[in-house]
Amino acid sequence: MSKIFKLLLFCFLYFLNACKNDSEIKKTNENLKSIKVDSLKFSNDDEFRDITIAFFNWYKLNNNKLGKIKFLKGGYINENDSIAYYIDENEVNKYVKEFDKTGYVSHSYIENLKNHLLSVGKDLKEEKIYDGVVGGLDYDLITKSQDDEEIFSTISTIKLIGQKIISKDDVENYYELRKNTLFLKISYTFEDKWKIENYDFEYK
Repeated sequence: MSKIFKLLLFCFLYFLNACKNDSEIKKTNENLKSIKVDSLKFSNDDEFRDITIAFFNWYKLNNNKLGKIKFLKGGYINENDSIAYYIDENEVNKYVKEFDKTGYVSHSYIENLKNHLLSVGKDLKEEKIYDGVVGGLDYDLITKSQDDEEIFSTISTIKLIGQKIISKDDVENYYELRKNTLFLKISYTFEDKWKIENYDFEYK
């Protein structure tokens, strides 16, 4: 009788454990489904693509206007005089504010752009330059290139070739602009809406 009781007890405990494991598996599956549903937000690339194209098109159209904001001052005055280059912080604030107003780029993008210009200013204070090219400003700050037209002429044809979901608020896309030669690695973050956080163009 004792053996039968032990056997029944063993079967009962095994049944309870199986039910518990089954419950945990179902719970895990539900969690995975929830994650999958959240991730579906990122599967439609149209929004990211549109933001990217719109931002660079805005920059192309406003390049001349932005160029009138003279955050770099000093240098050549006349054949007999020049003063050391310096960065005007008030003009820097005007410059980055134009980007902020677009709604295409994140707060961290704005801060990084501003900090880059202020860092150039710091270097100019430590090492005086009176003419020539200033390090850190010897390329276009937005296209990160010395050939803007190549970026502008291909940006509307970007093709998604890879995507990395960092979190529900951070996504990294990898685009091809020119087949096998020009690529764009770009990060987006969600603030009040999706915005560009950072990017790099890659030439191969």
